[in-house]
Amino acid sequence: DMAEKDEMLRLLKQPSLGDMAASAVARYRDRINGQGVVLDSSGAVDLEATKAVAAEKAHRFWDTQPVPKLAEEPASSGPLEADKPRDAVRQEAYPLPKGFEWCTIDITHEPSLREMYELLCENYVEDDDNMFRFAYGRDFLLWALTPPGYFVDWIVGVRFAATGRLMACITGACGRAVVRVARTRVSCRFVWRAGGI
Repeated sequence: DMAEKDEMLRLLKQPSLGDMAASAVARYRDRINGQGVVLDSSGAVDLEATKAVAAEKAHRFWDTQPVPKLAEEPASSGPLEADKPRDAVRQEAYPLPKGFEWCTIDITHEPSLREMYELLCENYVEDDDNMFRFAYGRDFLLWALTPPGYFVDWIVGVRFAATGRLMACITGACGRAVVRVARTRVSCRFVWRAGGI
């Protein structure tokens, strides 16, 4: 049938998944090379070369912080300050700019959980190109921020006073972890989206 043959020829002329993947990888390489990331011949990130490139750059924010510079090896590790008794810790909140107020977010309350989820989904962006966005579900947030023995007052927000809209959040969760060293294989998969990976 002629129509079937024409359809087959049309499909064969379309870019293949392999062509699309190669194009996406090339765009990815171009983007990360512009950010100082060095790739080896296989396309994997060369951590040592990338670290050397980063150490040569000025880092306007991180150079002002009390953290080791990239070229430095820390002399020691441990807490910056010794533990303080609870009554020695500042009890009053730091003042916010006019028009903003602190709040505690009870994420076990569905409207508060939804509000925090929407804040993170609409505003948290992982990269400069807006390619990778916050993608945790509400159930995951609830699970991650309410482990056994969690503290409600460790989920803090900043609201716009005039409307009560949640503008920012700072969270903490305590927990114990046991880390065991093991060999693992990590596999990655591409997630295709319109306009790139």
